Amino acid sequence: MRKEAWGPKGTRVAEVSGHEGFRLATQLEERFMDGQASKPRLDGRGSRAGDQGLDAVSKDDEVNSPLFNNSLAKGLDMLAKFRNQRNGLSLVELAELTGMTKSSAQRCTFTLESLGYLTKDPKTRKYKLSPKVLEIGFNYIGNNMLVDFANPYLHNLNKETGETVNLAEPYGSNVIYVSRFQSMSHIVAYMSVGTVIPMHCSSSGRAIMSTYPREQQERILDASHLHAYTDKTVTDTDTILRAVESCRTTGIAYTIEEYFPDDLSLACAIIGANGQAIGAINLSVPSSRWTLDDALARFGPQIKQAAFAVSSLKTL
Repeated sequence: MRKEAWGPKGTRVAEVSGHEGFRLATQLEERFMDGQASKPRLDGRGSRAGDQGLDAVSKDDEVNSPLFNNSLAKGLDMLAKFRNQRNGLSLVELAELTGMTKSSAQRCTFTLESLGYLTKDPKTRKYKLSPKVLEIGFNYIGNNMLVDFANPYLHNLNKETGETVNLAEPYGSNVIYVSRFQSMSHIVAYMSVGTVIPMHCSSSGRAIMSTYPREQQERILDASHLHAYTDKTVTDTDTILRAVESCRTTGIAYTIEEYFPDDLSLACAIIGANGQAIGAINLSVPSSRWTLDDALARFGPQIKQAAFAVSSLKTL
């Protein structure tokens, strides 16, 4: 018996015989009927577009490549769904979040649990991330030249000001924090390394965007949801672009309680060899104790100096 196996858009990907042909055809049929055809959702509901914004959109051609490994993508997508899920996720919940069938989700969770990336509570039968996932993230931090070069300047800025200092990198339409030196006197908001914040409402994001061409700035905002996280979050595109343009002129960006209450944040971009930002240094103070003008006058020159010093390392 011969049976043809068909891929996306009616493309024949194999013609094999006997039991192997039936197995392959069945697997392919299940894959393409498994809710999302051959690629992950780009609908923003906790999906790639929602998590990565511009990166997900710009990589759509790669997703459609015959080299794209759908099974690997599903596994990584499942790991990403545990963001902000402290109580764990059941198999049914994971299937719903990833768009998989229950049987596909079961195979995925079994594999990830066997490899040590997930643990399962025997009572609730819910899954949680295991400490092993930290190996992947901290391998990135440990091999990051920007973090290595910037940390001494971040530490010095933290000591001089007594305020919380962060290093952020661009991550699609977001920024991700890759280093942090916490204030010893107060904590505006607890953020661990790896925290992701949208560019549109973060000082680091606006500082980074200020080094991009206007067309790229607009693409980033188009890929963002422009969600209001507080009653002071700016969600109007034109207003955000004006703030970004102001940073291009002054060299420093700011936000006031746009993501966290009582948070006034200042940031300067770190410029790479190509003239565009590869990251940003930001400093946060309580908005209840500082006005914008006072914070800019007190900390602005120091943040600029630190960002300029790291930017001068053109090997980055």
